Amino acid sequence: MLSRFLLVLCLTFLTLSTCVHAQPPVANDPQAVAQAFLKALLANPPEGGDRIMQEVVPLLVGLPEEHGPGLRPKQFEVVMMITWLQTICGAQALPQPALEGDHATVFFQPPPMPLVLIQVGGKWKVDVAATFKAMPEGVRKFAESEQRKAEQAACLDNLKQIALAAAMFAADHGNALPDADKWVDELAPYAKNEQIFRCPAAPNLEYGYAMSRALSGQWQDRILQPAVQVAFFETDLGTRNAAGGAEAVCKPGRHNGGNNFAFADGHALWWRGEGFPQPRDLQPPGPPPPPPAPGAGGPPPPAE
Repeated sequence: MLSRFLLVLCLTFLTLSTCVHAQPPVANDPQAVAQAFLKALLANPPEGGDRIMQEVVPLLVGLPEEHGPGLRPKQFEVVMMITWLQTICGAQALPQPALEGDHATVFFQPPPMPLVLIQVGGKWKVDVAATFKAMPEGVRKFAESEQRKAEQAACLDNLKQIALAAAMFAADHGNALPDADKWVDELAPYAKNEQIFRCPAAPNLEYGYAMSRALSGQWQDRILQPAVQVAFFETDLGTRNAAGGAEAVCKPGRHNGGNNFAFADGHALWWRGEGFPQPRDLQPPGPPPPPPAPGAGGPPPPAE
């Protein structure tokens, strides 16, 4: 009986504590939502992890998972960071936002950026995508450039993980690489998750890579020059077990005019060109030529 009483007492205490520490509801008008957003950022820097996401995300619309290819995660990070920097520098929103139907713009003083809000289901929320578009052009270009670099690096890492999964598969299957017609199915158990088969620069494709059909089921120790033999590459085919040759490589390249490739020896690199990189394309530059000898087009010999 005592234990039951103590349990009820503890539950009551926890309920009261939750009520005391719960955030007060935000008034449903653009200015109040904007101020709540700024207050949450001021208390929790953007790198604050789960806590800031719990407090800020309910005030937002237009997150990456909602807009898909229309909004990149880097843009979301930039909106959060720039808003936070303005907040700690003392920026304040004007008391009267500009209203136009179900859209509102709350201007910072001092500038450079406004906060754009939209009504969703009768509630005002900060529109992350629209806020990013309203940023100064220089900030947007920088963010987009950084996003492209991040996508290229993430894609290269995906291909390295795919090559590692292929090596682990071969170790369990008599040193043979997977069958090109079911390579994703065969490598999936060796991957930490199936996101490695999706290129971040092609979010509309569920599968962004293909296997070289020439290496289908090949024994690793019988592949000549594995460091220059393409094993996996970027493609727009978009199917789960895509396979082919140089004709299936993305055109144009996804990353700065080029594509990422993984080779039979397990390494991966970026290359700009048509189809598969050839061995001559992968040769490192040689040492600089020696200076010409005196009298053979070089400087004259020193005077005696």
